[in-house]
Amino acid sequence: MSKIGKKIIISYLIIILSTSMIFMGISKVSFNNILNRQTKEDLKRDADMIINQISMAIDGQVGEALKSNKEPVQGQIVIKEEQGGITVEISEVVLPRARWYSANRLATTHLLILDQERNIVFQSYSSDDEPIDPLNIDRTRYFLEERGIKSSFTGDENLGYLVMVAKKEDLSIINSLINRSAMLGFVVASFMALILAFFFERGMINPVNILRKNISSFSLDKDIAWSPIRTKDEISDINNDFLKMAYKLKDYYSKQREFFQNTSHELKTPLMSIQGYAEAIRDGIIEPEDVGESLDIIIDESKKLRDTVNSIVYISKIDKRINDEEIKNINLWELSEEQRLRLAMVASGKNIEIINEVDKELVIPYSDEKLDVIFSNILSNSMRYASEKIIIKGYVDVLENIVIVFEDDGRGFSSGEEKLVFDRFYKGKNGVTGLGLSIVKTIIDSSGWFVEAYNNIYGGASIEITIPSSYFKKIKNS
Repeated sequence: MSKIGKKIIISYLIIILSTSMIFMGISKVSFNNILNRQTKEDLKRDADMIINQISMAIDGQVGEALKSNKEPVQGQIVIKEEQGGITVEISEVVLPRARWYSANRLATTHLLILDQERNIVFQSYSSDDEPIDPLNIDRTRYFLEERGIKSSFTGDENLGYLVMVAKKEDLSIINSLINRSAMLGFVVASFMALILAFFFERGMINPVNILRKNISSFSLDKDIAWSPIRTKDEISDINNDFLKMAYKLKDYYSKQREFFQNTSHELKTPLMSIQGYAEAIRDGIIEPEDVGESLDIIIDESKKLRDTVNSIVYISKIDKRINDEEIKNINLWELSEEQRLRLAMVASGKNIEIINEVDKELVIPYSDEKLDVIFSNILSNSMRYASEKIIIKGYVDVLENIVIVFEDDGRGFSSGEEKLVFDRFYKGKNGVTGLGLSIVKTIIDSSGWFVEAYNNIYGGASIEITIPSSYFKKIKNS
């Protein structure tokens, strides 16, 4: 059994045990109070009923004697048992249905009738029962209710006494039966709790074991074999989240491996070219008049190598430090104009005109270094393919997003190429390192912006950047 399973079972048992103990304690006190109160009420009610019937019988007998000018009968009070009840007689005269039944009482109840000297003239218990001393009744063993026997003809004088007692021992027996029932219920509940604990333990631990197996079996070098969990709870959600993370790690690992493979290839090619020409010059293989050309090739390849290394370093910087740069308010028209003037000499040599059509009021909070890299990389890429002109546009669309578009009138993208231009080391016909637009894509994605490539109405290529309005709210709240 797992550690969590043991904790679940122990927790269930502790809950059942503590709940049962509290229930039994409260029940014992409550039932005991209820039984005591009910027994006392029964005694009081029975005493009132019997004393009322005895008093009415005495008044009736005395009244009849007075009407007939006879002396009231002065005999003792006599009680007879008839058909399970008690019949009270005065001087052998039967009272009209003066009966008291003890069969439905919670505790064994007896009554005593005493004369004026508190001598017993009647008791309901038999000679086999434990005798009760009316002068010294043990209140720790009996509930007691006492009434004086009176007649309306004798005023406040007591003709005798009615004493009713109920055994507390009988209530203890009832309490004991209740406790046994509660204990039996506790045992049954504990057994059921144990079964339920095992059931829930399996229901909870099995998904956890599946999740642990999924995680432990995950490998970057192997295909993902992930078992589903269909519990529709947090464990199922965690399993799905881990699966998504596994795919992201797999994709990231694949891209990193591809990146390093491409990097090594891109670095190896110029290095081999540099090494080959250098060794040829050293060994005198190249004619003296061709040495200058060979050195130019070495210099060009060195520049490509430098550009590639710088791009790789910058990509690594972006991947590790996305939001470290200082945010400034940058006017997009001024930035575009600065980039246009910077490339004016090169553009003039290629007979290319760079046109700045950015709205002069457009300002965005951003890193000037990153924005400079975005503009210079896109414009450098456009310069390689444009025929006569490059247009930089900037405006706010109907959704209050800022849109920046770089258009050229070159040959445009071939079929499907617009989906590849942002991939690392993808080089078009005149490409150099294949990292320029990849860097642009990385920066834009890290900022929460959007970029896409397509062919424009002139037939050339367009790179469109969308800065959503939500970006400005995010910057404002940060």
